[in-house]
Amino acid sequence: MTQITLAQGQKTIPAEYEGMNTSPWSFTFGDTLIIETDTVYIVNSNRYHFYREIHEDILTSDDNTCKELLNTYEKRLDDFDARYQQLAKNSQEANVITLGILEESRAELEETKISLDSSMKELDKTKKGLDEAKKDLKKARNQGNKKAIITGAVGLAIGLILGILIAL
Repeated sequence: MTQITLAQGQKTIPAEYEGMNTSPWSFTFGDTLIIETDTVYIVNSNRYHFYREIHEDILTSDDNTCKELLNTYEKRLDDFDARYQQLAKNSQEANVITLGILEESRAELEETKISLDSSMKELDKTKKGLDEAKKDLKKARNQGNKKAIITGAVGLAIGLILGILIAL
């Protein structure tokens, strides 16, 4: 956006102005122009009146060629404006559709995130359960080894006692 500061008031030249077929706008000393179009031509009042007189002379003259040329040009400007308005409308509709798609995608991503969070919680619970089972298996294995050692020690003691008794 180009901004020309002249001093006091502020006037915006919208992007649509580029395709408009309206009377020229008048700006005075102290106005601030905010130009949102690609190009704006600023003409002083003497030059504007000169062009305006030529335009009126062509329309009031008997020369049909110039009249037809000017009328054709103005019709083309009107056609261009209508096409531009249609393009702007289509662009706005496409923007609304795109925003709708983005919103749907955002909602689906949020649902996916919730699902993934739930899955992560379940995986954590499962991991904790597996860790507890592993500890229980280790504990059971250690208790089984202790029982075997105790059983072996008792068997050895009984064997020694029986051996001593038999030997006596």
